[in-house]
Amino acid sequence: MKARFLALSLALAPFAGCNNGNTDFWQPRNNLLPMVALDDHVAFVERNTQTAFLLDPADPSLTPRMMAVGKAPVVALKRNANASNPNNVIPHNQLLVLSMGDHGSTDIPAVPADLRVIDANPAVAPGIYPLTGRFDGLAQSDDGRFLVLYHSPSGQAQVDSSLYDPNEMVIVDFTTAEGAAPLLTGKSIRSLGYVPNTILFSPPYVFGGIPRTLAVVLSQNYITIMDLEHPNNTEISVPLCPTSTNCTLSPVQILFDPANQKIYVRASGSMDIFQIALTDVSGAVPPPTAPDNDFVASLSMLAVGANPADMVLFGSGVGTRIAAVSADARRLVIIDPSNSHATIIATSIPANQIIRFSVPGNLPTDKPKERALLVDRLLQSTSVLFADLEQVETTGGLAITDYPLPAPAGAVYPLMDAQQRVAEVVMVSSKFAGNNAAVTVVDLATASVSAIGAGATQANPTIETRNPSRLWSVDHGNVLSFLNLMARPSEPRLMTGETPLDQNITNIVPLSTPSLNGTRYLIVAHNDPDAIGNFTVLDADHPDRTTARTGYGFLFTDYLKREQP
Repeated sequence: MKARFLALSLALAPFAGCNNGNTDFWQPRNNLLPMVALDDHVAFVERNTQTAFLLDPADPSLTPRMMAVGKAPVVALKRNANASNPNNVIPHNQLLVLSMGDHGSTDIPAVPADLRVIDANPAVAPGIYPLTGRFDGLAQSDDGRFLVLYHSPSGQAQVDSSLYDPNEMVIVDFTTAEGAAPLLTGKSIRSLGYVPNTILFSPPYVFGGIPRTLAVVLSQNYITIMDLEHPNNTEISVPLCPTSTNCTLSPVQILFDPANQKIYVRASGSMDIFQIALTDVSGAVPPPTAPDNDFVASLSMLAVGANPADMVLFGSGVGTRIAAVSADARRLVIIDPSNSHATIIATSIPANQIIRFSVPGNLPTDKPKERALLVDRLLQSTSVLFADLEQVETTGGLAITDYPLPAPAGAVYPLMDAQQRVAEVVMVSSKFAGNNAAVTVVDLATASVSAIGAGATQANPTIETRNPSRLWSVDHGNVLSFLNLMARPSEPRLMTGETPLDQNITNIVPLSTPSLNGTRYLIVAHNDPDAIGNFTVLDADHPDRTTARTGYGFLFTDYLKREQP
């Protein structure tokens, strides 16, 4: 391994006598937000100096590019890619930083909150967008076009603000023009007694012939639907409780069904699935005008008969069905939303997760067959169930097959193949320790199970979801291990490898895109008790300690040149 890169200049030594020999007077201890993986860069945001450090792992010196961020940064995330057009995906190799600003005092002027968009390309100027509210939550659509800034339920605003509206939010629309300034729309949604917990984004729903992206806000006992294409329109609140008292329902899962213009809600504390039908009223006479929406929502309930732990959609059109599993009742329930008919099948395990997949038909012209894998992640079951979803309604339990597992499943990770279909499921044992089945890999097409042993306790399991996938983990504190989950060029499926490093490993971050030099990198973080920045860069496809480089002390790059308090 190459010598450490020490960014802290020895020029600090002559100042050791200042302030009674304590150099801490320069600034408070570094306070980092979680590391952010961009496509081919890695970013760190330091809160005290309001600085973002962007590192290109292909840079031999690992010298960071430093960019200012707003006062009191609270969220740093990679902006999602623009995949609205699958044939023309626009990658967003950008860092989003949400800062709360400072309300000021009699002696200190107020600093407004802001949102900053920092591109990994230094030629692209950062976007700086002042905000009127001090938000600490950020949700974004899958294509990166829409952001919703909001107050998290236990957020910093409750501590730093004397008065604030917990239902206030800002909708950020980057439109379809890359590089254009986004549209920011402030909004305070209706409260039915509680506040937003989570915000989810829909695929396009079509109303009046125009595709819409909907934001669904989950709050205790109700959800709120917003048309993001028309942010000034009135939001639609959908209560889930029949009465306002003695009801505690927490929405935890949403299924979107744009083909049938429906939304399905699973809520903890309910034995029903809530069906919300969205009806296009754009052709009404007279037609609706802003701020009214051109669609309306109606609520009905689909009985499961037990608390559902997970649910998936399958089929299409009038053949659309919901498959739900209940761990408490040990059942699989297939529901026809069009008539509420439910088919209930007993299961041999208390499944709490259902993973939908498809297998090719017998002939190339046959449509794929709908299947599901039922898994118990909580109660130590030593088997999984394969279900033929299309046959359950007609053959009942005959459509379910039990397969033994070498060890109970802890964490479960579905993996996609090159065609973006679920092809494998990786189950990491709840102990992930030294045994013959620390990891179980299930090939869904062949319904075959492979057990991978571990000679010692593993830590930090990290699944690389890009294809071909890998499982990374840590052995004995400082040994980086990997398992090929899919075949690679010149490397077989389930091949293993390990790379010993000089320091204990605390985090593993594979980057998704090769750098300009053609190498894709892996970032490994280490213990950093002095908060000066400490990580190692390796080749993600061919990790080797002889070519690894360590970025040590990068948070003090050009420290004496920077303005200090």
